[in-house]
Amino acid sequence: MGWIAYVAPGEYSIAGQTYDLHSQSSRHNAYDTIIDSIYENNYNYSSIIEQLEVICPFEQLNISEEYANLRFRGLTHDEVLQFKKNGHKIGGHSVNHDILSLFPPEKLKEDFQQCETQINKLFNCSLYAYPFGHQRDVSAECVSECAASGFSAAVMNEYVTEETPYTLSRINISRYTSRYEIEAELSGFKQWLRNIIRWKK
Repeated sequence: MGWIAYVAPGEYSIAGQTYDLHSQSSRHNAYDTIIDSIYENNYNYSSIIEQLEVICPFEQLNISEEYANLRFRGLTHDEVLQFKKNGHKIGGHSVNHDILSLFPPEKLKEDFQQCETQINKLFNCSLYAYPFGHQRDVSAECVSECAASGFSAAVMNEYVTEETPYTLSRINISRYTSRYEIEAELSGFKQWLRNIIRWKK
């Protein structure tokens, strides 16, 4: 994501396909296409990362170190403690931050078990947010393992038509650049409109 967003404008050949990265929309399209190819190829993403590093090393991307840290670095333990001190609820988000639906059963169980140990320690609530969190990222096995752990509820990263305590909807506004889009999403207007269109079909 960081590489696609901040590499200099130009044409790049990545995993046998050429991408024209001259606009924000073309970068979004390239990112989506590359992510889709990773799912289709058994999540073998290391070769793509290696290609990107050869084309333009990550350290040479057009992004300041300060902003890169703000956007792409995880929170430190002390920062999490400060959030808790300020009254925020901190829940689980996995140990590996990987696509859980592609984990073998043993690795999936281990991830939830390790994450669960932080409830009432690092975490001050028993809520869980699936990494990436779209339906293709969260299999029935993921939901089952989450329900079997000490977490009381879990959120996806998209709207879910038939929610359960372990597949709650979450509103994602990360791609919006207009305050009107954000307000439409947060107010429920956008989902209401989607439901009307779906009903008319």
